[in-house]
This record gives sequence, structure tokens and C-alpha cells, in this order.
Amino acid sequence: LSEASTLWTSDQVPLNGFIMGTDRKGKRMAIRINSRIEAPSICTKISVTTPREFASYAGTYTLHPETYNQRPAWQFGQRYLSFVNNQGHGTWILGDRPGFDGGVIYARHDYPTLIPPTSKYYVYGSTGWKESDAVRIECSGTLLGDALFHVELPTQQTTLMVPPL
Repeated sequence: LSEASTLWTSDQVPLNGFIMGTDRKGKRMAIRINSRIEAPSICTKISVTTPREFASYAGTYTLHPETYNQRPAWQFGQRYLSFVNNQGHGTWILGDRPGFDGGVIYARHDYPTLIPPTSKYYVYGSTGWKESDAVRIECSGTLLGDALFHVELPTQQTTLMVPPL
């Protein structure tokens, strides 16, 4: 976890509470740790399982060289798994255009992580959006980090990555 010149490893950061750091100008500041998110930071591959009617979206997605909406994206043929900002939430969406709010499967996410959640996805069918337990996302080939922390800095709330030990 770093805020300018202060660095910590994940075992030094409390699960919640406060930790002291310094800002970019060297001024001491308190950082409030709201929660620890046990998730890798970035995955090179993501396996997607879908209901039968969305079989063309099932497969192994690989990390796309470009980012969309300040997040990585993954590609499987002509399909993309990417992040969009909408309605005050972060939304991970499976669709034909990366970074665009126009897919057939999505999940809302409370924290601005760099990878999509593993479950609680919605699919679009003839009666509109409905939750589907059949959609599963599994990360493999972790590139960076072993934990994320949702924190409050004096000027904002954000999610910060902690490097592995």
C-alpha cells in the first residue's frame, strides 16, 4: 500500500482502522482502512462459464493490450469482458465492444478493483435482466499483487493495491 513515499506490505496493513503515511509533499497523513479485498490485482487469463443460451460468450479470455475506463479488459474472439462506469456503480460487462455499456451479461461491483467479481452476474433474456447462478468468472495467471484495500484518504475514497510479500 503506498501513498507517495510511504510503502507497506500486505502483512503490515491492518484489516481495518488507521495507518499513518505521508502525502506526495512529505506531510504526514492518516489513511483509514475500510476493508481488505482478497483478490489478485490483474489476471492474464479469465475463464468465463455461462448459461447454454450464452455459450458464445463462454471461454478463456486473454488480457487485452489496451485499457478501457482505466481498467484492463480481456478478449475471447470477438467478445470482450470490460469495465464501464454507470449509474454511480462500477459494472463489469460481457459484450462485443470493450468499455461500452451494451452487453448481454454484467455484474455491478462496489469497489473499483482491476478484475471482475467471480459471481452475481445478470443475463439479458426475453423478459429483461435476471440474475444467473450459471455465470462464473475465474482468474488465472496473476500478474500483480495479492490484496486490495478500500481506503479513505483525506480527499477521497479509493482502492489501493498491496504488493505480494
